[in-house]
Amino acid sequence: AKVATSAHMAKQLGYLPETTIVTMDAANRFAAAHAEVIRLRRQGWRPAPDDGVLVLGEAMDARFRVMADNLAAGSQISQYDAFLARRLGWILTGGGITAPTVVPESYVLDLERTVFIELLQHPKTLARIESILKHNKPLRN
Repeated sequence: AKVATSAHMAKQLGYLPETTIVTMDAANRFAAAHAEVIRLRRQGWRPAPDDGVLVLGEAMDARFRVMADNLAAGSQISQYDAFLARRLGWILTGGGITAPTVVPESYVLDLERTVFIELLQHPKTLARIESILKHNKPLRN
């Protein structure tokens, strides 16, 4: 599989539709996004109805935890990466739901918000955010 190194390349490879708007000017991105939202709204765009999200429950969460721990034990990811993977697994599997279940999107968004607020309390999360903002590079800590 090929990896796109730019938005233009992603369009050429067919990963993005040709109609995708690409703005190279970082100072103009917000204004371009805002204009696109206004345009879509005027055309009558509406979000898709919430048909729910399938979450796979505790058994799949256990698999996420085992995979994250194995990757960390093999030094393929850091201990903090494993912690983040376990938290992501908890969200994707329904946050303690015991069996596969369809839940409203808002339920999953609430789980995401809860974990995001929790992660903002961790110095390693803050260091990663700072690295992206200051250096435009991810930090592996």
